[in-house]
Amino acid sequence: DSRGRRIMIGWLRNTMPRQDLDSLVRKLHWCGSMSIPRIVDLERDGRLRFTPYDGLRALRRGHAAVREKILTESKPLPVEAGDGLSYEMTAEFKLSDPGVTEIDIVLRASAEERTVVRLDVGASEIVLDRTRSDGCRQGNVRCPMECAEDGLLKIHLFVDASAIEIFANSGADVISGNIYPASDSRDAWLAVRGGSVTIREMHTWGLSA
Repeated sequence: DSRGRRIMIGWLRNTMPRQDLDSLVRKLHWCGSMSIPRIVDLERDGRLRFTPYDGLRALRRGHAAVREKILTESKPLPVEAGDGLSYEMTAEFKLSDPGVTEIDIVLRASAEERTVVRLDVGASEIVLDRTRSDGCRQGNVRCPMECAEDGLLKIHLFVDASAIEIFANSGADVISGNIYPASDSRDAWLAVRGGSVTIREMHTWGLSA
């Protein structure tokens, strides 16, 4: 761009069986989408890092925040995020309870559907679980999860009517994928298994089209 940065846009890869893909195209008359733009940097260690293009902040509408909140296994925390369809979320968790096995960020949910971003502490990986997203057999997508030395875990999400993008490990890993839930699947909440975790800070913004 004009500042010498490398900006990339990619195509969200479909992972469902061809039969399901053909059926979805017949039903919706489209399938697939481009990613949001991201800034690409080459680090000294040779790894690429991807961060959301900062111009996306102009799309933010409304803001909600949670700070220093204890999340327990017995009480999931509802998340207020725009209209429930299109929003941005940043979250920072403090992992101090050794019993915690996973943190679930449940998105685009209803009684029948849900998409889960699972922070699997035991396996040290982040999982995009789409087994109940929309009836399509897309399966799960995984990437490594890095926890800072002080026990902090940060994640940055973008969600809209048909896609979810996850920026993790300070941009070292990104998961992007399509989802096709019903328009009334708009609930979101956080849940933890095996103990309790502190939400140091969480911010959500609705996104304009």
